[in-house]
Amino acid sequence: MHGSCICTSFRVAAYAAVWPVQSSMKKTMLVLLSICLAVLLAACAGSNSSGNGVGNNSGNAGSGGNGSNSGNPGGSGGASGNGGGGAADGGNGNSGGSAAATTNLEGPPEDILKQILEDAAGALPEDRPMPMSFFAEADSETSQHQLGLSGDAFDRHVSAASVATAAIATFAHEVALIQANDAAAAAEIRSLIAADGGYDSHKWICVFPDKSIVVASGNYVLLAVSRAEVVDAVVAAFAEAAGTIGEVDQFFTHDGGDDAAAGGIGGGMAIGIGPAPL
Repeated sequence: MHGSCICTSFRVAAYAAVWPVQSSMKKTMLVLLSICLAVLLAACAGSNSSGNGVGNNSGNAGSGGNGSNSGNPGGSGGASGNGGGGAADGGNGNSGGSAAATTNLEGPPEDILKQILEDAAGALPEDRPMPMSFFAEADSETSQHQLGLSGDAFDRHVSAASVATAAIATFAHEVALIQANDAAAAAEIRSLIAADGGYDSHKWICVFPDKSIVVASGNYVLLAVSRAEVVDAVVAAFAEAAGTIGEVDQFFTHDGGDDAAAGGIGGGMAIGIGPAPL
């Protein structure tokens, strides 16, 4: 465009130069030609400015496009990162739910256990009350007999433990609350108690509990061994106090068959009647 304007300007000047001098309109035409020349030059300058502007804008747009493209992979990476975070949260949530990693329980096991047994006793029928019990603190020397835990396991996993045992030896009744070092230790304790070689549900002479269970909530583990209705009431009171509990593992059930033949009188006769409530 710039070259075209220059050519046009030269043509106008040449035409003016050969115009007859005798013409009366020469001056007027020269003025008009000068105006046209100025307009043409101005138009050429404007066209050049417009071209530069378009070129710059196009260049900027191109740069912006590159920036946008660079940003897209970054955005994808961000999305992947968020997805990864969501997966991690989901894993923690599942782990917590299956292991009952959180609990409302806190404080010394004996205080909590006494409250649980009191609440459970209130749910039992008057003619079949909670057996009268005495409380003892377990340690590594007594843990195998009281809890089904070896001394070594007790020292490694247990912070404190309280055991409520029937005051009359002919009643197969024992409830214990164990405070573990943490939730992982509680899960290990639960497994050890329920395993073969763990808690001995045959340790009473001639009598058996109806069932033996173990269940965990956070870093606390409940062991309940007694009549079926007592065990159920204790578990319900434990769940109410803890807020959430894991799976209840019933690792022993007395059905009056082989166990009764091997040990003597069935558990129902011996533990069906209990002393006064707590």
